[in-house]
Amino acid sequence: LPFADIEWLVESRAVEKSTRTRADKCCKHLRRTVRVFTRTFTNVLDHRIEKNDRPLRSG
Repeated sequence: LPFADIEWLVESRAVEKSTRTRADKCCKHLRRTVRVFTRTFTNVLDHRIEKNDRPLRSG
């Protein structure tokens, strides 16, 4: 391995690491948003299903 290649490897590894850290932060934020959204969506769906089920159960 020529020295330039080693230097490039180290540099790309460092860039990759910082990019991954940034991506991880982004991902965590995104995951939290998705989780909150999913929970809200599920609650709304459950509520709708309950409302639609009531007449069937009583009838």
